[in-house]
Amino acid sequence: MLLYHMAVSNLYAVGSPTGMRLKRFPSFYADEEAHVRIQEALPFLPRVQNTSSPWAVRIIFSDLYRWKELLMVDSWRRLDALICDRADDRAWHHSIPDRLNIRRTGREIARRRASEDDNRLQYAPTTLARFRGGQFAESRIDRE
Repeated sequence: MLLYHMAVSNLYAVGSPTGMRLKRFPSFYADEEAHVRIQEALPFLPRVQNTSSPWAVRIIFSDLYRWKELLMVDSWRRLDALICDRADDRAWHHSIPDRLNIRRTGREIARRRASEDDNRLQYAPTTLARFRGGQFAESRIDRE
């Protein structure tokens, strides 16, 4: 969540050295890359604490993981471990929208995998963000 593109944009605006998304789409990011990026971003978090992205991240971490601490250089690995504990728990993943009475959600068709969640996800062939040359780039909506 800390490396979500809107959070990264805020951090980059206040001096964090990397403003790009994590690489390796469509597979999951490499832990090493993510850990380096988190560590370089953490010193800049106090400068963006009053913006909506950190607020949303705090709410999500609190609701999903019961995490109440501020993310700091000495605490983020504990939160990362909590998240990793649930990363492959599909029943837990499904419990989140179920608790909110959400039956279907939208997703980019480029992220579809083996039709395993077709009963829960509605796939769209076009989006506002397109993957190009190893990174996402903003683009217009295609009207094909």
